[in-house]
Amino acid sequence: MNLANKLTVLRILLVPIMVIIPFLNIQGTLFSIPIEYIVIDVIFVIAALTDKLDGYIARSKNQITTFGKFLDPIADKIVVITAMIMLVEFNHLPAWIPIIVIFREFIVSGYRLIAAREKRKCNSCKYLGKVKNSNSNVSNNIGIFRSKCLWCYF
Repeated sequence: MNLANKLTVLRILLVPIMVIIPFLNIQGTLFSIPIEYIVIDVIFVIAALTDKLDGYIARSKNQITTFGKFLDPIADKIVVITAMIMLVEFNHLPAWIPIIVIFREFIVSGYRLIAAREKRKCNSCKYLGKVKNSNSNVSNNIGIFRSKCLWCYF
């Protein structure tokens, strides 16, 4: 298993750690932000950075694998959807938003299956997927701090 694939697996392994944090009852605040939110956000940021890093490593070192092509988008979905569900639990996000995202993911996955069966390729889809994933990561970060953040007052 190459480094890019190890980073993808690490991203998936960070999810249960992120989910466990609220059950640890970490007390205290930093700049009026609960410490548990900060810990969750740090884990989420690490997961988001590994997403960027694994793709860069795989492309730059010509280490793109079938395993990586399969697992990387799944890892992205696991991280983003988990974060959104946690935001619903924290009352920082209405439930209809992750419902729409999950619905969209099923539609896109179905389209990809059809395209793969018919041996079609969509390069612009890759770019749009990266834009969507980056926007999801930024939005989830803002959502974690929504109740106690400086930029929420603007």
